[in-house]
Amino acid sequence: MRVKLTPILFANDTSVLISHSNLSDFKNKIQSIFTNLNEWFKNNLLSLNFSKTQFVHFTTRNTNQMEIIIEHDNKTIPIRSSTTFLGITVDCTLSWRHHIDLVTKKTVHYMLFD
Repeated sequence: MRVKLTPILFANDTSVLISHSNLSDFKNKIQSIFTNLNEWFKNNLLSLNFSKTQFVHFTTRNTNQMEIIIEHDNKTIPIRSSTTFLGITVDCTLSWRHHIDLVTKKTVHYMLFD
């Protein structure tokens, strides 16, 4: 079974979507894929900003999260339950809850202080 790797470049941000039909195989391959990505960055005179690097494992609500550890240069990439992508907050189950909460807070703040 092949791993599907889709890089998404926007301005100076890079996101990578990686999918695999077998979670155990995915867990085994993710580290090598990350190593290859870092090599690509290096070969193209780019670098990865570890302070902004995150990992989100997208699953369904009924699926248990697998422990996946990604390391590079003795640094571990933190796993997050949500992240912001092009201004939209996406959580690991692809629900809109986090984004709606954030937009609601900003709207209320704007209405109160404008």
